[in-house]
Amino acid sequence: MMLNRLTIALGITLLSIASIALVVQLIPSGDKGAIDNTDSIITSDFNLKESPVEHVRRQRITDYFQKSVLMLHAKQYDYAITVLHELLLLAPEMPEVPTNMGYALLGAKRYSAARDFFLSAIELNSEQLNAYYGLALSESELNNQVGALGAMQTFIHLSPSDDAHLDKARQLMGEWTVRFKEQRPVTPDQVQSTPLEVIAGQ
Repeated sequence: MMLNRLTIALGITLLSIASIALVVQLIPSGDKGAIDNTDSIITSDFNLKESPVEHVRRQRITDYFQKSVLMLHAKQYDYAITVLHELLLLAPEMPEVPTNMGYALLGAKRYSAARDFFLSAIELNSEQLNAYYGLALSESELNNQVGALGAMQTFIHLSPSDDAHLDKARQLMGEWTVRFKEQRPVTPDQVQSTPLEVIAGQ
């Protein structure tokens, strides 16, 4: 009888995990933006060497991360920001968290704060592509010509040649060049040679 109960409980648990994963996979990712998948940053549930405290912490991270993704795709930006603040306390080492916070703040039209979080993500991982893309969008909204073009140039440079978002990135660079043409001209050499600190307006 005990064995049957354990088998049923395990089956329900695995079914719940599979259902959550399916929901996250079905959420449209839209333009380059929030990170949907925790597979690369959350380890397996069946890690026997993990301490109970760490196990609880990791479960909370997984739960908060999935909730924040759902809220971002539902455009519930204020709720997403609240959950992501909790995640920042739980997992300050994860660049995916400030990246998603940046996109939540972009959605809430808090462009300067969004830029700061994208920069934080890049400090944690200099190859966090979504962060460069978000940084470019933030700088564009803040009318920082050098910052927008420089960050998007970096995204294009680091992206694999088959990245589905390269065409959109190049299109945005063309649009920004036209939009900014009445401002002080910036040459391609200036954009490529500008340090990230200057790109960010620091």
